[in-house]
Amino acid sequence: MKGLIKSLLDTDFYKITMGQFVWRRFPNIMVKYNFIDRGNTAFPKGFKEALEEEIKKLSRLSFKESEIAYLKDTYGHFLAKDYLAWLAGYQFNPEEVKISEDGGNLQIEIVGPWHRTIFWEVPLMAIVSETYFEMTGQNEKAGWRLKAFFKAFMLWLFGATWADFGTRRRKSLAVQRTVLTIASFFKKVKRGGLVGTSNPYLAMLLGIKSIGTMAHELFMVLAPIYGYRKATKMI
Repeated sequence: MKGLIKSLLDTDFYKITMGQFVWRRFPNIMVKYNFIDRGNTAFPKGFKEALEEEIKKLSRLSFKESEIAYLKDTYGHFLAKDYLAWLAGYQFNPEEVKISEDGGNLQIEIVGPWHRTIFWEVPLMAIVSETYFEMTGQNEKAGWRLKAFFKAFMLWLFGATWADFGTRRRKSLAVQRTVLTIASFFKKVKRGGLVGTSNPYLAMLLGIKSIGTMAHELFMVLAPIYGYRKATKMI
């Protein structure tokens, strides 16, 4: 049975670009990630077990040859062949993730080599989001596609440019893909419009650009090692 995540490309593009930097420069650094629930969400009973099952399914995925070929053909001018070869054999290790739930309070901890664990954050957050919406019975409201179309049209009409960075907080992959499909009718040419998505899986499927370079994560790890000034110069 397939999980909520269908492809290892279903992430943020900057995880792949940062992943190359970390894989090449810092293969031995160990790190720890903690899930911070800023909204103090009351997760439903059984959420921990549902999440663990999705993690097992995620750990069975690997990159398809066509996905590695897409990265090579589209971004091979800065994604190195040896990194892509390593990425082709990458799989998540569920032993790197520990989950606990106490009275609806969810705790997630990820521990392991930085060059491996860097890929957990985005798909795991997407799983948390979609699983929560499923288990609490929150469905799309009537007319949501029309609303998405109207919003994209108005942004384009007034010359605004925008990119999609919604993977980790999405209702579902299907909803995100639908919204992006609608938005892609207004791809930027000479005036405002959609410039791309942070999600390389959807970028590949819809023929739009992957957006993203790096996140503050790099500075957060390198700053305590080298100091803030040197960490900034290194990146």
